[in-house]
Amino acid sequence: MTGDSATASGPVLGSDSNSKVFVYFTDHGAPGLVAFPHDVLYADDLQDAFDTMTSKRMFKEMVVYIEACESGSMFPYLKTDSKIFGLTASNASQSSYASYCGSQAYVNGTNIGSCLGDLFSTNWMEDSDISSHMFGETLAQQAELVKEETSWSPVQQFGDKSFLSEYIGNFQSNSGNNFFKKLLHQAKSNFEKDDLPKSTNNVDSRDVKLDYLYNKLINEQTNEAGVELQEEIAYRMKVDNIFNTVFEGENSSETLPVYEFDCLRYLMGVYKEHCGEWEDYSLKHVRYLSNTCETAEPFRVWQVADQLKSVCQ
Repeated sequence: MTGDSATASGPVLGSDSNSKVFVYFTDHGAPGLVAFPHDVLYADDLQDAFDTMTSKRMFKEMVVYIEACESGSMFPYLKTDSKIFGLTASNASQSSYASYCGSQAYVNGTNIGSCLGDLFSTNWMEDSDISSHMFGETLAQQAELVKEETSWSPVQQFGDKSFLSEYIGNFQSNSGNNFFKKLLHQAKSNFEKDDLPKSTNNVDSRDVKLDYLYNKLINEQTNEAGVELQEEIAYRMKVDNIFNTVFEGENSSETLPVYEFDCLRYLMGVYKEHCGEWEDYSLKHVRYLSNTCETAEPFRVWQVADQLKSVCQ
């Protein structure tokens, strides 16, 4: 995003001060972070990237859509005059939801057994796929429509809203950019409104794997499918036991805003080293760690780290 080709392992953004930049991220998340398969991006690092882009004059205006659980925690420092607008699938404490699951999970007449997308994402893609909307619908209108249709999680808006009267096509369409043509074409082929009703079979993003394995067992009726489901249930029970033991008697229903990112990095690293890779399900318990970082004395942070090591060993 910051255009640093010297350190990047892939393509970099080559925008300038006249560019209208659109960023879309989809994966798992937790308070103060979004997750990649083997790494995470913390909200303060994302803000640092925004600040670098601003200092390098890499955009005139920028729109960022984030699909992830607790994605509303990713903009704690975003200012209202930043020329950056953020739209998230959920708030800072709730899951986002997968869409077109179960009986709606058909591609070319075949049920794939999992979910076809995520509710926030398929809602904005289906809306953008209507050709008349590109230069007939504003960012503000799309944000409100997606908020209304994404009824399973609370869509949130952040940052600078001064340019939301601009058309979505100013950001999501570029005649010289084949990426968006392919993205929207794929959305049309998978979620054609005339062939498929709006998604009603939605699943908590934390439970997509469990839902997939359950449907696999129902459809296949094999011992292998049964073992896979049992292994997933056992894994989830193990993760629950780790956090129930370390945080016995503590209530995780409240998720505090995250600002102590160095502390969170430390505890996330302790878990990864001693308990295993963070997965879509285990990320639901990150709020225990982030809340500890925001409220506890340093002694309690070290205590939590030691308890994680002990329980997982």
